[in-house]
Amino acid sequence: MSIYKIPSLIFVALLAFLPACQEQGNTSDEATTNETHTGHIHLTQAQQELAGIELGPASQTTVAGSIGCTALVDVPPYSLASVYSPVSGIVQSVKHLPGEYVKKGSVLTRIQHPDIVKLQQDFIESYSQLQFLEQDTERKKTLAAADATSSRSAEEAQAALGRVQAQLKGLRSQLNLLGINAQALTEGGEISPSITLRAPISGYLTEVNLNQGQLVSPTDLLYEIIDNTHKHLELSVFTKDLPRVKEHQRIEAYLPGVEEPFLAEVHLIGKRVDEENRSVQVHGHFIDEPLKLLPGTYLQARIFTDEQMGWAVPETAVVQQGAESYVFAQVKDGFEPIAVETSRSNDSLMIIHNAERIQGKTLVLRGAYYLQDTGEAGHSH
Repeated sequence: MSIYKIPSLIFVALLAFLPACQEQGNTSDEATTNETHTGHIHLTQAQQELAGIELGPASQTTVAGSIGCTALVDVPPYSLASVYSPVSGIVQSVKHLPGEYVKKGSVLTRIQHPDIVKLQQDFIESYSQLQFLEQDTERKKTLAAADATSSRSAEEAQAALGRVQAQLKGLRSQLNLLGINAQALTEGGEISPSITLRAPISGYLTEVNLNQGQLVSPTDLLYEIIDNTHKHLELSVFTKDLPRVKEHQRIEAYLPGVEEPFLAEVHLIGKRVDEENRSVQVHGHFIDEPLKLLPGTYLQARIFTDEQMGWAVPETAVVQQGAESYVFAQVKDGFEPIAVETSRSNDSLMIIHNAERIQGKTLVLRGAYYLQDTGEAGHSH
């Protein structure tokens, strides 16, 4: 079916034209722009041209239903790192600011405390004791085998050796947690008065909660690092809409002020309902990594569900009056409003769900808001 296009002119010209029509009561183009007794809206051909009204039928097309929801830009858990000091101590230096990029393994700060020195001393002493007890135990075992000493003496030496071995193993683990090389200490390495905190991942510092000379404890969050090279969407979908959501469905997410949507697809569907707002988390993966978006940004998103054949009209054909949606159909003596149920699709189309009301009718595809304003003006008289 063809669409009849009426040349679009500037709306301001229409405003200037209408008073002139009302003053020239004897002209043949005179017509009311109010609703008639039947609820129809009259416009002359000249008024339609000035309003840029475009007429045509609804089109049948393949449309995708969609679900509106909010979305949060986030990163996976392995892209977040929190840095704490494993021991209490004094901050020696602070070299970084929030927003700086750090590489994995780079030095963040050093923490100093006497307990760090004592731990290394205890390890060295236990290591020396271990060496002595190993030799003593072997000697007593040899003597016991030759009946030169009692077997009890050898057993006591073996027990003492076991205790020191366990003690040394615990001290070695503590040193490893602090990032201190225990092997170097056994080879005559120097005792360090401080430990070094390093970046566990590469990324940007989002928090720096320390200053030089500050006393920190193991419960204090010192740094937070985020690697935003792999961002994703966490969408909140109401439980009533969840049956329509499937993996690999297309997602369009919008940032206010940015015209083009960010494209993603459904990757995982959560298995737990948030009791507070009756929603489920849906995990989405971006098609192209959005460099502009920062983790923590909220977006408005739509998940496009199963495609099906449906009837659609341009967005410019639908007007809102309160909670109701209307389109205008051409009738013999003007235009009449028809209440419709709609949802938004892609490509700037509105899906008409009660399409039986508009099938076979010639509709106002462009300029419907002028008719709405005209109808409301008619009510005011």
